[in-house]
Parts: sequence; structure tokens; C-alpha cells
Amino acid sequence: MKLDHPLVGAYEACMSAFETSKGIRQQGRSVFATQLKETRAFLGLTCRQLGAKIGVTGQLISQIETTAKSILSIDQVQMIVDLCKEKH
Repeated sequence: MKLDHPLVGAYEACMSAFETSKGIRQQGRSVFATQLKETRAFLGLTCRQLGAKIGVTGQLISQIETTAKSILSIDQVQMIVDLCKEKH
């Protein structure tokens, strides 16, 4: 099943960039971080609240949003997408 959400697109771009180069990989993570922050704001959740809902720490969510050094797993992305669907 194809997930239809901007966060998924950012995840897929990041994963495809992983094989390319370090610069492109960082750009992909940066796009993912921005989309994660926008999605979290849409949901009206703190980093801690979102982390608790998807099984990670709020510190990890904050780190991803501010440093763009890592991303979430596709399963965690799916959980966030599901939260967005519930909000509609």
C-alpha cells in the first residue's frame, strides 16, 4: 500500500538519496526534518507527545528536527500518517 502524505515523500526522497552522495543524503534528511516538524505542528503535539505515540523519545524527535542527522523508520512514519488521518 502506497502511503499518501508529504512526510512519506520526504522519507522516500531521503532513502533514495542515501545511495547517492553525502551532500544529497544531508539534503534529503533536511527535507524530512522540515516535513516532520510541519506535520508535528499540524497535529498540535510536542516532541515528547509525538515520540510517545510512535515509540521513540521526544529527544529523538527534537534531534531529527533540529540537526537532521537521522530519520525515522517507515513504520514510525506510517504511525504519524495514521495520526494525521485521525485528525481529519
